[in-house]
Amino acid sequence: MKYRNSFISNSSSTSFIIGLENKPKSVEETQQLLFGNEKYLPDPFNDAVLYPAKEIAKVVFEDLTQTEPLQNKEFVDLIYYLKLQEEYIRNPEYWKFEDNKVICKICKSRAKDTVDFLQRKWSNRQFYHLEYHDDTDIGCAIEKGGVFDLLPHVEISNH
Repeated sequence: MKYRNSFISNSSSTSFIIGLENKPKSVEETQQLLFGNEKYLPDPFNDAVLYPAKEIAKVVFEDLTQTEPLQNKEFVDLIYYLKLQEEYIRNPEYWKFEDNKVICKICKSRAKDTVDFLQRKWSNRQFYHLEYHDDTDIGCAIEKGGVFDLLPHVEISNH
């Protein structure tokens, strides 16, 4: 188990692809989407520490204002890249071989299948890519705290 007592040098990041019917127009709307009526989010590693939902919603809202919906090719490329990362993390020994075109083909096929599935399942939504790091308390809360659990989303660790 990871404990956050001071500076962490082995920080991680997580990519989130979230599906929204409409991009929120305010921090309050973002807060409602993410948390419903909840006013606080517990720290993922210490339930005694609470973060105001509005503070987290403000960070996500600001990130969303700087993000455009993913276009199909961009969406496939992003999933492909993340699947390659995921494959490398799980099986680094595969990457020792000179020719890893097979792995790339498999990841590209999986990426296309994933995007097709998501677009069919949530056809009334636009997808946005956000990334959060655990190098700050709020970043850790967003990355590890289930902030997007009320929304359709894909979460991919970039450790």
